Amino acid sequence: MGVCVFIIYDYLTPDASLTPVTQTPAIAVTPPLLPTMTPTPMPTATPTPTLDAGHYQQDTKVTGGDFEYYYPGIWSHYIVYDMYDGTKNYSMLYDVNTQRTTRIAEGCVFSNGAISNGKVLLFYPEGNKIYLYDINSRKSGLTSSDDDCDRSGFTMFDTKLAYYQDDGHYNTDGVWTPLHTIRVFNMVDGQTSIVIYDIPKPLDMRIYKDMLVYTVVDGEGSDVYLLDLAKLNSKPQRVSTGSGNNNHARIYDHTIVYYSDRDGKSHIYMYDINTGKTSVVATEGEQWNADIYGNTIVYDDNRNGNWDIYAYDLSTGVERRITNEPHDQRAPVIYGNRIAYMDNRNGYDAIYTMTI
Repeated sequence: MGVCVFIIYDYLTPDASLTPVTQTPAIAVTPPLLPTMTPTPMPTATPTPTLDAGHYQQDTKVTGGDFEYYYPGIWSHYIVYDMYDGTKNYSMLYDVNTQRTTRIAEGCVFSNGAISNGKVLLFYPEGNKIYLYDINSRKSGLTSSDDDCDRSGFTMFDTKLAYYQDDGHYNTDGVWTPLHTIRVFNMVDGQTSIVIYDIPKPLDMRIYKDMLVYTVVDGEGSDVYLLDLAKLNSKPQRVSTGSGNNNHARIYDHTIVYYSDRDGKSHIYMYDINTGKTSVVATEGEQWNADIYGNTIVYDDNRNGNWDIYAYDLSTGVERRITNEPHDQRAPVIYGNRIAYMDNRNGYDAIYTMTI
């Protein structure tokens, strides 16, 4: 504990690399290696999507120079992201309406792209402390207890912040025995509740109202689980099927979208919580990262030889190509009709945004 590392909370395409940066300050940061992920499923038939003609997108660059930028989060007209300049980390907030960027924190700190209800998560690995930055007041307040426990998996929706915490201990042989718990902080009453404990380490968590999805890695791959926070003593429900890697789950209303390689190719699948049915979103090319808001699923897709962003309308079954810029656009996030994504047209991974 107390080591500052760059936390990468999305799973990337195999050839995706983040260009190192040049600049100054102080705190060496080394990105940790993530377990190799690949997806899995056994879905029911999906309606054949129709494809709108793509257009050369009218997007806006969010980030500035040639630095390392890590995956954005989006809420209302704000985009939050983390930046590393070679020596120091920064958490940045971009206002779409004014096109102004505010540096909200610097040093050994990360937002992990978590933003909601006018608040931005700020996590300080040195001490494992969690703060919330208020966009209106421009002030930060401590939300976690002062115990130095391993914490990660931060996700926000409305007035809730969820994360996992390792409350383990060293046994008599000096070996760490983990005890993973999932906790939810309520921004209204300032209380933190343990919703489940003693579970396999939950990764890449996402919350929507009282529903939480996360990934568990085992020796042969990974699976997606759903936890109903409204039910007393709720037990995690496995959502993904088949073998292989299933991960990067996102949830909105009664639909969960996630990545799976169960059929030997990388695709995005959707699971209907109400019916229990799984279906594949797109079968052409490969897809890696997806997000969902309302009836719209957005995802990156390489069917055209590079990575583009596509959108799928759940209500109509229509698939639409959003970008056709000749470089790579990847890892989209969505709020309302606005998306943000990674783009390497400048020779390094930058963040762009547009309405769809």
